[in-house]
Amino acid sequence: MATPGASFVVPLDEIAVTLLSERELAPRARIIAAYAAQICPDSAVSVYAIDDQSAPQWKLAGVSGELTHEQKVIPFDSCTLGVIGERKEAAVFAAADLTREDYGHLNLKRSFTAIAYQPIVVEEIMVGAIEVVSYAGEPSEAQMNALEQLADVGAYAPWLRASAMRMSATPTWRPSRA
Repeated sequence: MATPGASFVVPLDEIAVTLLSERELAPRARIIAAYAAQICPDSAVSVYAIDDQSAPQWKLAGVSGELTHEQKVIPFDSCTLGVIGERKEAAVFAAADLTREDYGHLNLKRSFTAIAYQPIVVEEIMVGAIEVVSYAGEPSEAQMNALEQLADVGAYAPWLRASAMRMSATPTWRPSRA
């Protein structure tokens, strides 16, 4: 995996190819988490999926770094995740502004400085979120922009794979012989 420099150039082609090589959500989520951890060094990353829009819940799909989770399924409106679910936009929360209940879904072994979120959205429907627990300060604007690019590629990977498979199954058109 390429490590982004000061400009945080995200290797979108590389990420897309890597995501498309996996068929299941969990490996894809781990790939997204690993890239997010490269964008935000000295952090731990979780990727959550929402697979039922009629009864949304945050389902832990992938992790990178030093943290564990109290629960694998989290009510949609709880903790800082609930704020992201309501706003559907990126946000950064300073640790000093949070109570333990705000990040009760996490079991952290280290003191952290901020938690950042990047929603994963497909056609204006939130399908998940990237959660970055930073141990070294709040993510910069450049890092948040890079996370947004990563989320955009990650959001469409399952649909791209499905579309590609449908296209490869479509027979080639040939003119009829009349």
